[in-house]
Amino acid sequence: MHNLGSALRDKGDLDQALNLQENALVILRRRVSTEHLSTATCMNALGLTHKRLEDFEKALDMYTRALGVQRRELGARHSECLATMHNMAECYTNMGDELKANVIREEILRLVDQQT
Repeated sequence: MHNLGSALRDKGDLDQALNLQENALVILRRRVSTEHLSTATCMNALGLTHKRLEDFEKALDMYTRALGVQRRELGARHSECLATMHNMAECYTNMGDELKANVIREEILRLVDQQT
């Protein structure tokens, strides 16, 4: 359901995307828990929709929650964690806070360097 929401977001139908993704998140939290990777994926997608709506605080909240689950389940250096961190950095850039954005970007680079 959240994938359909993402497709609608990409088409520009942000209100319908938001509605579908919020409903999907409620269902996932009930069915598999708030600590499941599927829930984290949905939260990340919802964060992207909030970012497109320029609701950066809600986007950051979704990214932060998703990242917590992803780090616990996948490890901090996993590509999904790095992608979520990138989304957070973009959000801070859009908010005009390059300092926070750059701190996150530096952390991403540090984590990537540890993989090699």
